[in-house]
Amino acid sequence: MGMKMARFFTFTWLAIASSLGLACLAIAAAALRKSHDPLVIQNGFQNDYFSLAAIMGGLGALFVIVATVGLVSTLRRKPTLPPPADHF
Repeated sequence: MGMKMARFFTFTWLAIASSLGLACLAIAAAALRKSHDPLVIQNGFQNDYFSLAAIMGGLGALFVIVATVGLVSTLRRKPTLPPPADHF
């Protein structure tokens, strides 16, 4: 597998991790907003939505941090050169 193909797969996995992280953060924001709904408070589900928001926020932050660290380490990696060919 060539260097370009390896970087393509690396960037693909990083994009997937980043997308999962942003989706988790969106769910966390929606759950936090829903936890302040009067109907949710009246039915006693406020703590459930707040717990969902906390868990999804933590997962989202984890995925985004992993994607960011992976991207930075991939971009800082120096490309490897093939061994020199003997022409003698």
